[in-house]
Amino acid sequence: MYCQLGDILFEGLKGIEAWSVDGNEASYGEHALIDGKPRLQKTGDTLQELTLNFRLHAKFCNPAQELSKLDKSKTDGEILPLLMGDGTYVSDYVIISAPYTVDHALADGTIVQATVTLALKEFVPYSKEEQQQQQARKNSFATGDKKPVITKPPQAPTAAAAAAKNVTETAQQANEVDGLVSDYENNVSARHSIEQAIKSACDKANDAIDALDDKLDNIEELQGVYTALQAAAGAVSGRFSSIKALFPLTGISDLQDANTYLQADMRSMNRASIPLLNNVITRRGL
Repeated sequence: MYCQLGDILFEGLKGIEAWSVDGNEASYGEHALIDGKPRLQKTGDTLQELTLNFRLHAKFCNPAQELSKLDKSKTDGEILPLLMGDGTYVSDYVIISAPYTVDHALADGTIVQATVTLALKEFVPYSKEEQQQQQARKNSFATGDKKPVITKPPQAPTAAAAAAKNVTETAQQANEVDGLVSDYENNVSARHSIEQAIKSACDKANDAIDALDDKLDNIEELQGVYTALQAAAGAVSGRFSSIKALFPLTGISDLQDANTYLQADMRSMNRASIPLLNNVITRRGL
């Protein structure tokens, strides 16, 4: 386990992707003098603010329920203790905001994957006694009701789940290329590094597609079930290869057109992957 916020565990592929800390600064009052420079007096510290970025995927949780739970905690003003994986208590926090982006959804709107940016602000108790208790917890390992939740070891992924992971990786790299193409157009000074990033995303996507094709070809029970997905994935692979082959560019319009075709074929691949993702979400299939 990486960390635990309230009863929310962040571990494995549901771990924190990025963590930023702000606030927790010393504040000083300034006292003016009749003659000479003013004097400073420390008046306290500001509250710490945390920003956690993580993904919710249907293979590991119900994204819609998790998002609803975060929103309810924010609305109720729930005070959430934050524990690190080794049991160290950091502090208590409240949720300020939990905006999210739906990365992938089924045709009926069911969320397959969402990216969440969780903003937390430190909560300091009102009474001095409560503050002393909180400080004591910070200086020791978590005790009482601040114990990590015991979880069962994760089950090995099914063949369908492993194939779905390759589909998700391909979609993520297509999104990456889409953003990089826009950056390439607008950031002339960084074009060399952006070009390398585009090529890397194309390679990662084609590796994922090769792995997907290998799974669907070599698992006897899946043969013939996902032919439409394989065909769509082959078209997407060709688009990634075409984009990589454009460099060095003769014209930026060629890159923009190639990306347009890639995104269109990626949407077709996402539609073709719906039966596979349904099997994973409902725990049917292999």
